[in-house]
Amino acid sequence: MSSTFSPHRVSASAAVAGATGYLAIDLAALGRNYQKLAAMLAPGRAAAVVKADAYGLGAERVAKTLSERGCRHFFVAQFVEAQKLRPTLRSDAQVFVLNGLQPGTEIECAEAGIIPILNSLEQYQRWSDAAGELRRTLPAVLQFDTGMSRLGFPPQERAELAQALGENSNVEVLFIMSHLASADEVDDVQNAEQLAEMCRIADEFTGFDISFANSGGVFLGGAYHGVLARPGIALYGGAPTSGVPNPMEPVVSLDVAVVQTRTVPAGAKVGYGAAHVTTGETRLATIAAAMPTACRES
Repeated sequence: MSSTFSPHRVSASAAVAGATGYLAIDLAALGRNYQKLAAMLAPGRAAAVVKADAYGLGAERVAKTLSERGCRHFFVAQFVEAQKLRPTLRSDAQVFVLNGLQPGTEIECAEAGIIPILNSLEQYQRWSDAAGELRRTLPAVLQFDTGMSRLGFPPQERAELAQALGENSNVEVLFIMSHLASADEVDDVQNAEQLAEMCRIADEFTGFDISFANSGGVFLGGAYHGVLARPGIALYGGAPTSGVPNPMEPVVSLDVAVVQTRTVPAGAKVGYGAAHVTTGETRLATIAAAMPTACRES
């Protein structure tokens, strides 16, 4: 965050409205971050996680920028996000719903050309039933829990899933995937444990490509990459690995106006409840932290 405010960098309409700060989104840096990750993953591919409106930066403009850099795979969390995003993308792009589908949305999802990540036998069966109702094969991705205890088929469901795959031919599995829980900690033993479990699953479900790496996983090495990695926070400039310099470019910056400055002596009480007491003469600044919506793209 900048401690100074540059009014000349804010749009005229924002200045008239009396804006005291703005959020800048550097789409060029976003694109370079994607290209950096894609180069690290080659010959595998880099997808983009654009859930929660691309972490609040605007899924449509983020996806457009990444599409211009060659991205063709986009992951959201909820079906409603995919519904909004899908019409804005190229026809050869794919949109995946990480949480799978709520009951009753299967037909709408299929007709919109959106691909669910199936996380349970119930979701798989509902998607297969939708394929039967539409009398065509529907694409899907199977997610397995490799130790995070969040989404994905648990170990005890794998045998039944394998049987269902053998009996049904109306679900086309594009790839299988899992999610790393501790990838930002390079030396965490959970990374190797999850990789070993993913390898066991690949041996059980042969013939399917693998998607495994998240942002941190990209930096764990080729064994974690698979054919398609799913970076999220790293795209937006967040540090993918803790304890080392961040290799990603910052994408978001915040400029806030300084309302008032003052110099106070030692022993001055600062803030509600005297949350801080100065130990020496101190220069203080009060900033306009309640931000209006003055945004600039670059």
